[in-house]
Amino acid sequence: MYTQDMNDKTYKELFDRTLVKNAEEIIYPIAATAQLNNDIAVDMRTKLQKNMIKFLISETDAEDYLLKNNKDYLKMSEDISERAWLLHPYIQTSTLVNECVGLSMILVDGRIKLKELSGARKDRYTSLSYLNYFVSTVLDPRIRKEDVNEDIGEFARTVFW
Repeated sequence: MYTQDMNDKTYKELFDRTLVKNAEEIIYPIAATAQLNNDIAVDMRTKLQKNMIKFLISETDAEDYLLKNNKDYLKMSEDISERAWLLHPYIQTSTLVNECVGLSMILVDGRIKLKELSGARKDRYTSLSYLNYFVSTVLDPRIRKEDVNEDIGEFARTVFW
């Protein structure tokens, strides 16, 4: 359970919103503070600078690749929904990158604060950066403690399912 800066009462209130009775505790609520958001932004920037996060190629490059290398993709010209389904992850990645490019950084009391342009969003960035922080602070330490010979897939199933 990861509940940094969250008291038991707040955690219980969030947990009680769960629609499934006896649900496994696999959702990690975060009570974001200015310091936590700063730490998340710094960790995300560090991972990007060290090329520790890889993104999908653009949807244009993906479509070019599929057109050249996938015979089934060529047959999908009649059903645009199949093509859209295949390209959706690439479109979301491009949207994420564009969203991140639109963010500006300001310092408030010595902490990083990311601001989006008026009318813009930073939902994808927030999702990615919080996931990155969760992996960095919760999963990585657990994985490093595990026996090197343990099946990482089995470990992931125990953490996420």
